Amino acid sequence: MAWGEDEAIGPDVASAGLHVSERIGRDAAAQPDLEEALEASRYASHPYSSHPKEWPPLVEVAEIRQLPPMLIERYNTAAGEGTALCGIFSDIHRAWATVDNSFFVWHFDKWDGQCQEHNVDEQAICAVGLARAKSGIFIEAIQYLLVLATPVELILVGACCSASADGTDPYAELSLQPLPEYMIATDGVTMTCITCTEKGQIFLAGRDGHIYELQYTTGSGWRKRCRKVCLTTGIGSLLSRWVVPNTFKFSTVDPIVDMVMDEERNTIYTRTEGMKMQLFDLGANGDGPLTKITEEKNIVDPLDAPYGGRRTNAPPPRTARSPKPSIVCISPLSAMESKWLHAVVVLSDGKRLFLTTSAGRVHPEDLALKVESAFYSAGALIMSDSSATAMSSLLAVQKGSAAQLSLPSTFGTASRASRALRETVSALPVEGRMLCASDVLPLPDAAYMLQSLYADVECFTGFRKPFEKACIKLWAKGDLPTQHILPRRRVVVFNTMGLMEVIFNRPVDILRKLFDGNTLRSQIEEFFNRFGAGEAAAMCLMIAAKLLYAEDSLISNSVSEKAAEAFEDPGLVGMPQIAGTTALSNTRTQAGGFSMGQVVQEAEPLFSGAYEGLCLCSSRLLYPIWEFPIMVIRRPAGTNKCEDGVIVCRLSAGAMEILESKIHSLETFLRSRRNKRRGLYGYVAGLGDSGSILYKTGPIIGPGGHSNGRSPYNSQIQDMDPADKSASNKKPRLLYTSAELAAMEVRAMECLRRLLRRSGEALFLLQLICQHNVARLAQTLGNDLHKKLVQLTFHQLVCSEDGDQLAMCLISALMEYYIGPEGRGTVEEISTKLKEGCPSYFNESDYKYYLAVECLERAASMANNPDERDILARDAFNLLTKIPESADLSAICKRFENLRFYEAVVRLPLQKAQALDSNADITNGQIDPRHHDTIMLQREQCYEIVMNALRTLKGVGHSRMQSADKSSGVATAVDPASRTKVLVVSIKKRFGQFLQLHLELLSCMI
Repeated sequence: MAWGEDEAIGPDVASAGLHVSERIGRDAAAQPDLEEALEASRYASHPYSSHPKEWPPLVEVAEIRQLPPMLIERYNTAAGEGTALCGIFSDIHRAWATVDNSFFVWHFDKWDGQCQEHNVDEQAICAVGLARAKSGIFIEAIQYLLVLATPVELILVGACCSASADGTDPYAELSLQPLPEYMIATDGVTMTCITCTEKGQIFLAGRDGHIYELQYTTGSGWRKRCRKVCLTTGIGSLLSRWVVPNTFKFSTVDPIVDMVMDEERNTIYTRTEGMKMQLFDLGANGDGPLTKITEEKNIVDPLDAPYGGRRTNAPPPRTARSPKPSIVCISPLSAMESKWLHAVVVLSDGKRLFLTTSAGRVHPEDLALKVESAFYSAGALIMSDSSATAMSSLLAVQKGSAAQLSLPSTFGTASRASRALRETVSALPVEGRMLCASDVLPLPDAAYMLQSLYADVECFTGFRKPFEKACIKLWAKGDLPTQHILPRRRVVVFNTMGLMEVIFNRPVDILRKLFDGNTLRSQIEEFFNRFGAGEAAAMCLMIAAKLLYAEDSLISNSVSEKAAEAFEDPGLVGMPQIAGTTALSNTRTQAGGFSMGQVVQEAEPLFSGAYEGLCLCSSRLLYPIWEFPIMVIRRPAGTNKCEDGVIVCRLSAGAMEILESKIHSLETFLRSRRNKRRGLYGYVAGLGDSGSILYKTGPIIGPGGHSNGRSPYNSQIQDMDPADKSASNKKPRLLYTSAELAAMEVRAMECLRRLLRRSGEALFLLQLICQHNVARLAQTLGNDLHKKLVQLTFHQLVCSEDGDQLAMCLISALMEYYIGPEGRGTVEEISTKLKEGCPSYFNESDYKYYLAVECLERAASMANNPDERDILARDAFNLLTKIPESADLSAICKRFENLRFYEAVVRLPLQKAQALDSNADITNGQIDPRHHDTIMLQREQCYEIVMNALRTLKGVGHSRMQSADKSSGVATAVDPASRTKVLVVSIKKRFGQFLQLHLELLSCMI
């Protein structure tokens, strides 16, 4: 779809681009580090908030699935006296359980009737783990290794995953392959837990208090295929174990009962049976020797007597009836959550301890919980609470997304309150006790798309494969910045009654359900008040334009229309006004004080929540690509030379397609509301000439047309009455009228809409270029353009002249690929895609130009058919005469000259020279001095094309014209008053030289 006459590209898009950059910076700065949020929460009145009871639930149970019948039968056979373990393998979407020496595994997200069983020898299984198989050791089908530990041996079992027939489920089928050559004795050490890294390393913790690594190779010569290495013992300890019998060892062994791997920092946290915590380091790359960093023997209460701590505002000391809490969960914190806090420890009384190198803090103990197990991941905590005698419950704690609406009296406390950590607590009554839980990972294709978008954002660069686990870190940013791109969070809970899938509803899901039911307007108003008009309006846009994740995109038309009406409702989103006229302006000074010595700021327009929501929605869509290069150089390993690399697009094709679809949907929605004259669009259109502020060429819609329907803004936006006008005459400055404010806001929204459209076209162009091997196309560029392309950001591609130039160069290379000597298609074929997908980068003039080039290319290949060659050259000439100003004549006229079609060589440059100054402004001295030299140079280049063609025919070199070329440059050095005279002299010289060469050429021909 072509851009209309009023669709200004350059100034409007560039202005909106600057605003988006500013919004992205503000949005990123508004995300405090977890340590800062905890520090600020010390000054908050209460760190928790409750979810309104009238709203849809924030956390809900989506489905409950029973345990496999064969597992229940085996457990009943053992009469509950055997050894039973359970867990979740989120990497392969499976749940597992053991009963004595039997291992069971099945799908946790669906029940397909399949539950596989694997039996070991008569010894009971005491620990289970899943590791990625190292490449080059097993056959390619074995992607994972199942690690089973019994009291006497360690066993590796191959796990092979295969996709479903339609390819939607990459883990549809699972088969277990025994590996009899990969077994090793435990040497009398009973393993308590197993953890594995993404590189395939397998670590085991034993009841002897040591950490072991299970290493495996292909095996060659005398080396074993599998061996067990103790990582936490020295030579003296080894000699003691081998020489001194156990009966002479009197030291108490503290077994390790839990071990957690921090993949991001390459560290291991362990918890012992005596509540002692240890921290180990694996080196910068995760493959170094295991080094013990620290050990904390009293992590539960570091201010007890052994540490000589002293409490100032501590609660009363515990009595004998209040036992010391125990650790139920350890979870590492990603760097996206905090750069200074590394892990969180959940205690049995519900408190959390954040581990860091700085001094600890004391928090009030105002919760009476009895936590049996807990699960923490990327800002969300699930605890199994059994404090109630009737029924246990799941407590879900997550970061609160509601806006801080309370206004403190001073700047300092206001800043702290806005960054304080606030959490929302939800309780779910359930049957049974939670044994373990795990995130439901996104599918690999969706995870790869997210990784491609956010690979260079924040802390994502340090994440390694698999992409599914890395994408979970994005949830730590909170719901508001990510709910347009991430799906609803799902956690599978393994309890004593079965498997339970828990869904965390985002704020946009709550709003969608409010629109879907017979909700009172008061509840919608409460939602806008709770989250703020801007954030709520952004969520309305997501629902109305259907921008949500694919799994959540089942939005009915009625819900979409209700969201659109709420986005345009002035009673919800507010009105455009002057900054300082609201009640919030009083918070700039302290209560009861005055602003002596403060600078009085000029009154500025303050747009409504609708515009704020559009800014938020647009900036969050563009955030992962806006200020980042679109191309990167992929180099071979071990080299840093640019010439050794290949230029590739940073974004994957799937990521660009999804992002383009969302941007296109948002722009289409805004354009449809504009065309229907809804909201402020209709109000400004009804103003007639007053609405001309929207466009430079006329009113917003139609030539002075009025809105056909009533707009809700007509009743709420009115000009000042006479009393207000008389009062305003006494003010030192004239404020904007309400009509002008409304027109200014609509104008700003139009600029953002055009930016979105331009961004969508840029993404379409990038996809098309990547489909034709961007590395091959980039080879046609010069060194300077090649460097600019590597440094080009998406912001520059959309808004800058350099971006336009590079886009034209890439399109030219793409056309050469189609119409060159080894062309792979026709201009019509590729031009149709370009005109439909990115008309601002490829317009009708470009289409005619490349059609002419195609005709000339075909004509050059018809040396034996002069008649057909002349017809094709004439067709190319006719096409170019329609676009004299747009054609690149330096190359095109050379083609005509080779075909000896001199009519085009002469007429096309003269037409372009005339088009560059169609009104004779240069001759009359009425042109802007800033553009004078540029146009003069372009016209000189047009004349030079004709002169060079005549010289070629006569056989004259360029030396005769050097003096004339020097004199033509004098015009840039003289004052503006003399430029006209110099121009006339230059034109006369050129014309005289042209006539002289023409006459000489005619005499030679005679």
